Amino acid sequence: MGDALGHTSGFDGFPVHRGAGVSALRLALSVIAGMGLLACAGVGEDSGTGGESGADPATEEPAPLDVLLILDSSGSMAEEGGALVLAADDIVAALGDEDWRFGITTTSANYASGPTSGVDPGEAGTLVAAAIVPGSDAVLELRKALACSTIYFKDSDLRTDPAYDGEEGDCPEPESGVVSREYLDCLCPDGWNRDEGAGTEEGLEAAVDALCRGEDPPESCFGDTVPITSADAGSVDIWREDSRRRIWVISDEGDGSRRVPTADASADVYLDLFDDLGGPRFSALGPHYEDFDGSCLDGAQTWGVERYRAAAEGTGGTYLSLTGGPDDDCAPRDVAEQFVEGLGEDH
Repeated sequence: MGDALGHTSGFDGFPVHRGAGVSALRLALSVIAGMGLLACAGVGEDSGTGGESGADPATEEPAPLDVLLILDSSGSMAEEGGALVLAADDIVAALGDEDWRFGITTTSANYASGPTSGVDPGEAGTLVAAAIVPGSDAVLELRKALACSTIYFKDSDLRTDPAYDGEEGDCPEPESGVVSREYLDCLCPDGWNRDEGAGTEEGLEAAVDALCRGEDPPESCFGDTVPITSADAGSVDIWREDSRRRIWVISDEGDGSRRVPTADASADVYLDLFDDLGGPRFSALGPHYEDFDGSCLDGAQTWGVERYRAAAEGTGGTYLSLTGGPDDDCAPRDVAEQFVEGLGEDH
């Protein structure tokens, strides 16, 4: 069941497709992953696999924190994306004062449908821009990465704000609280993203592709149907050895990743890959689906949402809802507020 902010605990009766022994192992790993929260409080150290190292917090620093945001860049996500742009300072604050890296990719794993025949930034697990690190420019870099390189703002849907007063290098947040054409022109003088994405949201595949682009990926990363090869190893520099790896997907669709048959709610293939790739904690912000009530899915497939929830459950992550439930008339929730809160709790 979910709380007032859309936190979900358990599956509310969703079927589990793994064997009992593997399920028990997943449960144990989920419990251990939860100990990562204690590391943020100064108790113990999370090693990146979610494990408890037994390190003395008085003498050792927590492991580095590497966060990957996988954002649905389709046109239907422009409003949610704009809210994230304007909350960039809160996102950076939620990451805290520790040693962190923050990268962004999209749910578009099928790069062949992109603006070029090759892999463009943000496709197939590549980052839209260089990883963001702590520092005085972190908020601006995050804001520009989101607004200029990730979110698809359709020209005809953009609002105008003639009163906006900003110039290149000095682009204050709009007083209207809405990302306008004038604000984008100021923030993104070289233009903004014109690619709406692949059309099929493959959040789990994008997560694995990004991890497999790290150093020394296992052979399980590659295959005939996946969008990367062993030649892509080392092409994404967000991941550090023994870091605490946190992955968030934000999408108004369920998962349609290619390594699982269509209509299959299982995330087992990706959970196995996560085990081979440093044990990241996977979380998602997606459609509301609870107690088998799909009235707030707004076109998303139930099995795709269940798959994200299975991935979150299997890694000790969380699933948050973009909207309220039927009792709330499926009213939109503040995506930025939810992400900031979830991110702060996640490490």
